[in-house]
Amino acid sequence: MGKALAKRAGVAAIETTLRAVMPELARTLESIQMELRQFRASVDQRFDKVDERFEKVDQRFEKVDQRFERIEQRLSQLERGEERLRLEFREGLNDQFERLLAVLNELGQRITRVDQKLEDYTEFTRMHSAKLDGWLERLVVVEQAQGTKRRRAS
Repeated sequence: MGKALAKRAGVAAIETTLRAVMPELARTLESIQMELRQFRASVDQRFDKVDERFEKVDQRFEKVDQRFERIEQRLSQLERGEERLRLEFREGLNDQFERLLAVLNELGQRITRVDQKLEDYTEFTRMHSAKLDGWLERLVVVEQAQGTKRRRAS
């Protein structure tokens, strides 16, 4: 019974920890994705404006190409940054998972040790109780024997 309660308490503690950590990580990833979407929407709007300029003015073609190159470079940088952040997030998540797994393993070992100590204590208490029962029985027998001797003497 004690072993089951200790295991339940350990599992509940771990679940609470995971629930506390996971929403923050998910919110961070969601905000990064939202910013990337907004940036892409902004870039798409700029591309639309550039397309209109192409139709109106062919003389500015080289300047627009340069702008495209800068935007593409920036988009590539952002995509590489997003990939880097995603990898860092995964690594961080994996690190946290490994740490939590190590804590869980340690907790499991400690629970097992506590359970063994509880079983040892219970066995010791039973043995000690049996000894005390024997001593009490002897004491009752001795008192009964002395009680009969006192009555006869008086």
